[in-house]
Amino acid sequence: MNSTISGNSADFHGGGIYNQTFEGSANLTIVNSTISGNVADFGGGILTAAPPSSAVLTLGGTILAGNEARIDGADFLDFGFVGITNLGYNLSGYDFGGATDIHFTGDIATVLEWDTVNNRPVLQDNGGPTHTIALVPGSLAIDAGGVFLGGDFDQRGEARSALADKGFARDIGAYELTWQDLMVNATAQTIPYGDPWNTGAYTSAAPLIGALGLTGATYSGGALNAGSYAIHQGSLAAPAGYHIVFTGNTLTVTPRDIIATTIGGNSAYVDNPANPGISVIHLTSFGSLLETADWADPLSYHHDQSTEDDDLDSPPKGEFEFVPREFPGTITTLSSGEVE
Repeated sequence: MNSTISGNSADFHGGGIYNQTFEGSANLTIVNSTISGNVADFGGGILTAAPPSSAVLTLGGTILAGNEARIDGADFLDFGFVGITNLGYNLSGYDFGGATDIHFTGDIATVLEWDTVNNRPVLQDNGGPTHTIALVPGSLAIDAGGVFLGGDFDQRGEARSALADKGFARDIGAYELTWQDLMVNATAQTIPYGDPWNTGAYTSAAPLIGALGLTGATYSGGALNAGSYAIHQGSLAAPAGYHIVFTGNTLTVTPRDIIATTIGGNSAYVDNPANPGISVIHLTSFGSLLETADWADPLSYHHDQSTEDDDLDSPPKGEFEFVPREFPGTITTLSSGEVE
């Protein structure tokens, strides 16, 4: 239990472990251990052999991957019938068939710290009395382990159960990855009404999945109303082994101006580029409502006063004012003009 077997070589059988006896039974139990970076002709990681006596292998919570065989059985090889008791929660290049096992056939450097130049695991002082091979962030072994009798600590003496209150399960192997804080800072943003905000504007030392969220967001016409909103963590999630420490910020949505222009005679023209959120306009003359019109064209609205409102004594002249109704937000500039 809680052992690392690495960097061993054999000319023939069992680079990491050779389990055979010529009398009695060879019973081998391996729990919460890491066996990687060993090499042999047969059974680079473990070789068990039954004849002439019986052999039993019991395996649980163990990484058995990244070993090499010159001829056969990179991680495990069974010479003869060997009884295997699978306790589950193993990560192995050999398929032991357990429901909670991970049959791993990928790049071992995504599981363990690995020296890719010399093609061997990084066996080093990671704390504790003996050298270990650390897991890398995002390793499949993280939070994929089980609970075994006597397995509350890893090989270094780090408590496996200490992470339970943070929602993490135990790791596979002899090394329990220490929970790490990942600082994530949202970026302040300012956008005009109608523009999208950036749900991925943050800084982080590790890649994240998901998107930022907003507190108190209100919408009109599918766009955020003008105002200020608190940016929160939203659905952002960190790789295995990390815990996000989030610093929020503010999203400011500014209103757009309405531009009204007289164009001679008895007509007026409203130009409001890229703002489809204003849907209805009131046109007044001397305080009286002349027209309530749907704004069919989101970029402009044209009103010819000479043909409107036959109940008035004469074609209306004087001041006019464009007052937006159902505008999502506040108006900073309310334009008016003269019609002659």
